[in-house]
Amino acid sequence: MDTVPALVQNEIHPYCQENGVIPFIQELGIVVQGWYPLGGRGHTGELLGDPVISEIAKAHGVSPAQAILRWNLQKGVVVIPGSGNPEHIKENTERKGEHGR
Repeated sequence: MDTVPALVQNEIHPYCQENGVIPFIQELGIVVQGWYPLGGRGHTGELLGDPVISEIAKAHGVSPAQAILRWNLQKGVVVIPGSGNPEHIKENTERKGEHGR
């Protein structure tokens, strides 16, 4: 008997997009969960300070982290950002900007 997983975790963020893998997994009916959605592995500061991401975030009235999380959600990727900072946790769950309604 073959068992199909319900969920596959993969590192997914703008520096590790997995554009070919995500649709393939989703077409199999498997949920894709983004691991390290805000960079992880030493890329968080670089990712959140990226000028293109910052410009996109500013245009939509959100933080770079919120823009990245929204990008994942628009790809159909489930994200669970981690933080020990209560302000970051609150920010990550807020919906702002014209597309956050």
